[in-house]
Amino acid sequence: MKKLAKKICLLMPLILLCALTLPLSVEAAEQQPLVYVKRDIILNSYGYLLLNDTLTFVNASPNPLRLPTLTLTYPTTTIDLQVQPPLSEDSVKVERLGNLSSSRMGANLMIAASSNLTITLRAVIGDLLKPIDENMYEMILPLPSSPDTQLAEAVVTVSFPTDVNLVNAPEEFKLRSSEGGSVWSAELKNIQPTAEPRTAKLLINATDYSLTVLKVEREERVVKITSPTDVTIFDTLTLVNEGSGTLSYLKVSDKRLSSVTLLRGDIPLRDQKVIPIIGGSLDLYSLIKGDLKAGERITFTISYPLPERATIADNTITLKIPQKPLIDALLTKYYLIIDAPKGCKVEGPTLLDLSYSSPLSNKEINVSVRFGAAWASAYAFPVATVIFLASFIALSAYVASRKEAKEHPLLELIKLYENALNSQEAIADELAAERLERLQIQKIDLFAQQIKEIRAKTSLKASQIRSKLTLDPKTEEMLSEFTSLDKAYERTLTELLAAYRNYLSGKLKREAFQKVLTDKSSSLRKLASTIRELLDEMS
Repeated sequence: MKKLAKKICLLMPLILLCALTLPLSVEAAEQQPLVYVKRDIILNSYGYLLLNDTLTFVNASPNPLRLPTLTLTYPTTTIDLQVQPPLSEDSVKVERLGNLSSSRMGANLMIAASSNLTITLRAVIGDLLKPIDENMYEMILPLPSSPDTQLAEAVVTVSFPTDVNLVNAPEEFKLRSSEGGSVWSAELKNIQPTAEPRTAKLLINATDYSLTVLKVEREERVVKITSPTDVTIFDTLTLVNEGSGTLSYLKVSDKRLSSVTLLRGDIPLRDQKVIPIIGGSLDLYSLIKGDLKAGERITFTISYPLPERATIADNTITLKIPQKPLIDALLTKYYLIIDAPKGCKVEGPTLLDLSYSSPLSNKEINVSVRFGAAWASAYAFPVATVIFLASFIALSAYVASRKEAKEHPLLELIKLYENALNSQEAIADELAAERLERLQIQKIDLFAQQIKEIRAKTSLKASQIRSKLTLDPKTEEMLSEFTSLDKAYERTLTELLAAYRNYLSGKLKREAFQKVLTDKSSSLRKLASTIRELLDEMS
């Protein structure tokens, strides 16, 4: 018993020390900074909300605190969130579930003792404005809310475009300004955690041209690389006016663009032409001969040069492709495709899913393309120069590499075949671009004659070069394979011209002609790709 009592006496001070320290440790672990939110919301005339959140974490304790994890919720899945310093992109995760979204922030940052830390987030949010009557809309306003953190205070400000007026709102909202579009705000305190995002329902009215809901259902951006100095963007968009207003122009998000070229659409369009971008906007009349009215949908494709010139070094070009969509609107489906010539190696993915991107994004997609001997074969020459090229091919190839040709006749032969393929492809491309209602049989005959001249002169020059060649069995086999592919290309191109001739003469119905046109055009592209790969391997 004496030994037990002695042990208890020795342990008592240690137990007392632990008891005194434990509450302090728990209290320190539970201490969190106060969170204040300033949310500025701007209603865009296309019906989306531009949101700026300023989050201030206040550390009132005498000790530094680690920045806590904070989750904010939003009443829609259509959101594009942009992170501002000191946060990095990896420190915020956006999750979409059902008809809700959340942004979860977590960063290894410390808040100094008796100090503040401010963080800024920007977002574009859609699907919160819907028409309920002519020029009358119901707007769901996202209020700051978190499922796991109490917010000490939130100040919410909402700004409306000119000629858009707030008709009804919760009593917390007060008018702050009415110049150049009204501004309303509300102060909210001690916002408790809640699983569902907090919202306010507003009723607003507008004029026919001051507000609508423009939805970009899909955008497909193809970046076509024709040469190191010729990179063209093709944007195909599907737009629908889901509001009750009327659109007479489209705001373009990339301010570097001065014009675009209209290529096609799914409703009657005007003649293909260059459409200027004036004041950062594209006139809809140039696309559809009128306005885009409520409920109307349009699909069209336009093209324009890559805004920033590619850099070239060590047989590699580096492209900086803008990620922001063409139109100043939030879209849900957005895909980027890199189209490089055969024989070129694209370093990185050639298909990117950029869904939920918005004009808020200033990101660029960096793409490197390495090219080999077959790169030159990707050049497409205007048809106006085809006859000149056909007669000049042999002379230009000979003069440009007179000395090298004596030493490397195989390279000269490959170059000759590549140029001939380019010239024939130029004819096929020009033929595809012709409007059927204006095309005449005489034009088909002219194309056929040009192809015949190209092939005859190429054949003559090739015979002269091949007489100088001493080839190994593998190269002989490749040349034999090329001859077979080249004959197939000639036969397919001839059949394509014949289909045009039969259609124009009334011997072939439009449905049958379209099927032949699709099949032969596809075959020509595949054959050209195979030929280029073979020539590249031979070089």
